[in-house]
Amino acid sequence: MSDYARTASDAKEMLIGQLRREIRELSEGQERSEDLRTRLDSLTHLHDLLAEEKRRSDEDAHEKQQKMAKTIAGLRAEVESLTLRNQDLEYQVQNLQRQNDWFEESMTRKGEELGHTENELKKEAEARALLEDRVQQ
Repeated sequence: MSDYARTASDAKEMLIGQLRREIRELSEGQERSEDLRTRLDSLTHLHDLLAEEKRRSDEDAHEKQQKMAKTIAGLRAEVESLTLRNQDLEYQVQNLQRQNDWFEESMTRKGEELGHTENELKKEAEARALLEDRVQQ
């Protein structure tokens, strides 16, 4: 074999070796690419699941917030109604206390008047008894 043929053969062998290495690297790259594609698909699916779960969770939270807002509004209205009712009852209690005080004062005066009247009746009865005793003597 001539040097030229040998050089050409060696060059071809080197080229074949280089091409085999490139084929192997490309095959490995393709495997990595397929692995990455599978992983990307898996992550995309997981992302979709989590996005759907988040959407449902947000909807549930919004519904709960709406219900709570309605409940709070109802409770505020009830508190306001009860506050007004309480104020009305306090006003009535104050009026009743004033009436009670007036009645107590009135009863005290009537009691004092009754005591004076009883004393006067006793005095008159004693005076009458004395008169009757004198008349009978």
